[in-house]
Amino acid sequence: MKIMHICTGYPISFNGGITNYVRALANEQQQAGEEVVIVGGRDNKFNKKENTFKYIEYNSFFLKPFSLANKKNIFAYQKIKKIIYQENPDIIHIHMMLDIDLRIADFLIENNYKYIISLHDYSFICPRIRMFKNNELCNNIGEKCLKCANFTEQNIFINKLCNVGKINREKFKNNSPNFHKMYQMNKKLLEGATLLLPVSNRVKDIYIKANIKNKYEVLHIGNVTANNFKKYKSKNFQPRKLKVVFLGNFSKIKGGEEYIKLSKNLDHRKFEFYFLGRCSEEERDKMLKNAIVNKGSYKQNELSKILREYDIGCVLSIWEDNAPQVVMELLNNNIPVIGTKMGGIPDFVVDNMNGFLYDPYDKKSFLSMIEKVSKLTVEEIEHMKENITPTVTTQEHFKSLQKIYQKML
Repeated sequence: MKIMHICTGYPISFNGGITNYVRALANEQQQAGEEVVIVGGRDNKFNKKENTFKYIEYNSFFLKPFSLANKKNIFAYQKIKKIIYQENPDIIHIHMMLDIDLRIADFLIENNYKYIISLHDYSFICPRIRMFKNNELCNNIGEKCLKCANFTEQNIFINKLCNVGKINREKFKNNSPNFHKMYQMNKKLLEGATLLLPVSNRVKDIYIKANIKNKYEVLHIGNVTANNFKKYKSKNFQPRKLKVVFLGNFSKIKGGEEYIKLSKNLDHRKFEFYFLGRCSEEERDKMLKNAIVNKGSYKQNELSKILREYDIGCVLSIWEDNAPQVVMELLNNNIPVIGTKMGGIPDFVVDNMNGFLYDPYDKKSFLSMIEKVSKLTVEEIEHMKENITPTVTTQEHFKSLQKIYQKML
């Protein structure tokens, strides 16, 4: 079986959630005897010794990743068509198409290519990808989308000029009719697929609400930390301060301000607060004012060792975060999680079992969580750690995906 993964917009060597996943999956499939090719962005760091699959670089001068411009260009269209024609795969597995002409749907359907789409995020229904703007959630696709951006954001060159010149975009009228056109083209692509694979139940719900009609099968991503999961054995019931940690990016959308709220509402005589990851100078100052210890960035391969000294992890996204890998990393290292009821987080965190959940837009929900967490004892946390089970392993995920491929053929 020849499998083509389409994952454009980034080089495949990029250290990001989707690229890491596709790269690991392709290597596993190739080693299992499949013929695998990835179509991804231009990559100066691609290592042929570390990767067993074939890699085809794709990029378009006219269509840029994360641009709000209409995804339509004849040169980009011909380039991706030529790649698919030449490779002639049995199955096409689409992950990201950040710089591909959206008329590719017509080409795939008319030529009877068998393809599935993993819904890693909301890029197929929202040009802004997160369905989040001006610190507000977008609940659905609709009239708002037609006025989501002004013309300066929708032209690649003018957008760059405005960024360099720091031009105030508020002066320009919002008018985004192309957003609706892009949605319609992506709708055709999504509904023409054999199957849609959302990475969490909430992602599935959002696509269904966006009127995308097709078969859905929620497929949780395998995480490498699950492969190395070890059952926790309680060691120390002696009274001590409970160490709380927030990993990743301290931005507002990722939950930086929620973490500050948490530190303000929990007793510092009982809890200590730490941050590991990236942050701005302003965010660093906020941490300092709120007694949050900034431990700086960390290396992914050191995470398991680092997490041994912490008791509770936090994943506090205020957007519908698809299926945050950090949740899996915490749980697979025996760390209970305080999480928001957003995106894929509730797929992994079960309230009062392996963590605590709350709605970041509901004050009562937040205070209810604070009340439960504030009463925690060292013994209760230790027992919670003992009862944590691993998330899906990469091998389990690989086997589930192989069954889907076989059904398609």
